[in-house]
Amino acid sequence: MNDRANFEDRRLSLRPLSGVEVTEDYLPLRLATLHGEMQWGKQATASTSDLRDSFDDVSLHFGVYFNTRILAAVRLIMADRPADLPSGRYFPKAFDGSGRVAEISKAMVDPVARQCGLFTALLLECKARAYANGIADLFISVVDTDRIRRFLNVEGFQEIGTPFHFEDQTISVQDQAILLWNRFNTVESIETISTRQDHILSKAQSTLEPRVDS
Repeated sequence: MNDRANFEDRRLSLRPLSGVEVTEDYLPLRLATLHGEMQWGKQATASTSDLRDSFDDVSLHFGVYFNTRILAAVRLIMADRPADLPSGRYFPKAFDGSGRVAEISKAMVDPVARQCGLFTALLLECKARAYANGIADLFISVVDTDRIRRFLNVEGFQEIGTPFHFEDQTISVQDQAILLWNRFNTVESIETISTRQDHILSKAQSTLEPRVDS
């Protein structure tokens, strides 16, 4: 994917995050969401550095900004085998991979920007980046609800394994989670993904302008 150069004339943009932006923008959003809102943090009190884990050192990070304000972010983690992914311990033992794998992880959307398609735009970015890096199988762990399952099914993901309670180095999810899997095919091209992103971001900008400017 390009770095969203065609959005230079817009106030809303999707782009890769620099190391500084991960620290100064993404981690505070992660802290506010996972610790402040969801109450999933392992510590009673936490700082942004407490929400950084070892996967951040090897991830591709992406964010959606309205001018200089981050509204959503995600990371994509690539590995040679499922066991090396954040959700590796929850994979079915019988899973048969076909090459390198990747996981979409720690997707966050600011409350002011929800229901605007920003998560979908980031999901599409991760799909395109994974495809460009020769990834055969893409995974995501989410809170297990019928709505989320239906949404991800439409995006080409299918449930794999059984529900579980997710825990990693920084958080412990109280809600039941489920792992979903997308094995790439040629149905959705990179061009189609880019067109969908452009449409989502254009529509989201008109919706978000009065919210963010107020």
